[in-house]
Amino acid sequence: MDDLIAFLGARIDEDQLVAHAVIEHLVDGGERGFDFEHLPLVVRHHVSRFGPGRALREVEARRELINEMEALLAASGDERLPHDVRESDSATAGIVLRLLSLPYSDHLDYKEAWKP
Repeated sequence: MDDLIAFLGARIDEDQLVAHAVIEHLVDGGERGFDFEHLPLVVRHHVSRFGPGRALREVEARRELINEMEALLAASGDERLPHDVRESDSATAGIVLRLLSLPYSDHLDYKEAWKP
């Protein structure tokens, strides 16, 4: 799971960098040739709904979810817990991490073995 967690962390870091770059561009007044007003209405709605602010909120949510799954994986090694609980926690964490990787399945470093 460590390689999947590292892969997810790298992709989330990239998402964060892109979102910050877009915010910087927009705060900069769009002086670099981005003319939001001339985009079709449906595109403007999409950009406003799925823009950098949302991307940053999703980055934080995914990081928190990964942290929770790492905690589940760590707890699944606790011999004091019943075996079926440890197996269930580990399986749940694996499924959630694999599902989180799906949006990145077109990335060069994505491994087919991670598909749920």
